[in-house]
Amino acid sequence: MNIAIVSLVFPPETGSARRVGELAQSLAGQGHQVSVVTGFPSYPKGIVYQGFRKTLIQKSRWSETADLFRVYLYTSPRRRQFAHRLLHYLTFTLTSILGGLRAPRPDVVYVVSPPYFLGFSGWLIARARGARLAFDVQDFWPEAPIALGYVKNQALVKILLWLERFIYDRCDVIFALSDLMKAKIVERGVLPQKIERVYNWVDLSELVSVPGDERRAQHNLQNKFVVLFAGNMGLAQGLDVVLDAAHLLQDRSDIAFVLLGDGIERPRLVERAQSLDLRNLLFIDAVPEKDVPPYLGMADVLLATLGRAKHREAALPSKIQVYMASAKPLLVAAEGAAAQVVQQAGCGLVVAPDAPQDLAAAVLQLQTMSPQARRDLGEAGRLYAEQNFAREQQCSLIESRLISLAIGQRRT
Repeated sequence: MNIAIVSLVFPPETGSARRVGELAQSLAGQGHQVSVVTGFPSYPKGIVYQGFRKTLIQKSRWSETADLFRVYLYTSPRRRQFAHRLLHYLTFTLTSILGGLRAPRPDVVYVVSPPYFLGFSGWLIARARGARLAFDVQDFWPEAPIALGYVKNQALVKILLWLERFIYDRCDVIFALSDLMKAKIVERGVLPQKIERVYNWVDLSELVSVPGDERRAQHNLQNKFVVLFAGNMGLAQGLDVVLDAAHLLQDRSDIAFVLLGDGIERPRLVERAQSLDLRNLLFIDAVPEKDVPPYLGMADVLLATLGRAKHREAALPSKIQVYMASAKPLLVAAEGAAAQVVQQAGCGLVVAPDAPQDLAAAVLQLQTMSPQARRDLGEAGRLYAEQNFAREQQCSLIESRLISLAIGQRRT
């Protein structure tokens, strides 16, 4: 089977880009021919990585796994601003079509969203190449910019919602990352049998409980109760609630909040923490993904946040799955699917995303638990991850559905 993956992000970018790379490797490992259409790496800062130079189309071979077609896209360090981010999305939407037409003829075009506009690009590529179309929904668009007030013109809103339905109607299969996301897509009028729930996965062999004593000593966190957030510091995370909770607990010198990572919100958060004189909150620069486990290991509690917004209710941040696989108790300030999976696994505490008092109280509750009680929470999360987030299991689900599409395509 020939598969063309169309994704805005791809290694060496991190975060969700790693998932796309692992899917490509898994499919190629099963004997399929894989091509990837992507942009030039710039996530999360909006600056093209050193060693890359943008051209219209650049073909290469990636990791002896896939033919890689990098295409031009607009990038800017001001990607926090909606206009710049939209231009980033739209340019790739257009140039990805060129990459898709240049790639070997596929049986299936596999599109990773957001941006959801890529579904239109994927449809055009599939139509031109006589292929089936699979749409992997990682976040809801255009619901997000509409809900956030970036798009207010009602005529434009109607056009964007029409385009969303147009894309869903023309997909042969839609992959949703949570049961709640699947239900919300069904509410949009899509047949349930057309939707496959596939969790994002983690590498369970990497994410074992790793001692973090060396990292604690490195950052002077000995004898502290460490609450660690690790990952992208963007608008969606709503990390002000962490600063507010730290401010409420500023007289507790035995508790330390740690924010590890980078992102467009980090400079503002650092400035705000300084203005609040938060001596119980520490920022640590982003580290390579392979170096993350020891930092997770130094934590007593792993913290995930997701700002309150209706369009985020179905989202399941990948850091939650990473945390669960790390066998540490979780503290999650979120609603929807993120809260549901933690409650189902029984691996931590859940509070509202905009309630710093509740977040501070939950930190104190976890601190007063016995070490064994916290270990029990961590082990429950690890067990749930082993049962639901194994890469081989989830990639196999995707492969099986794509094979069914390809077989159907050859018969028609």
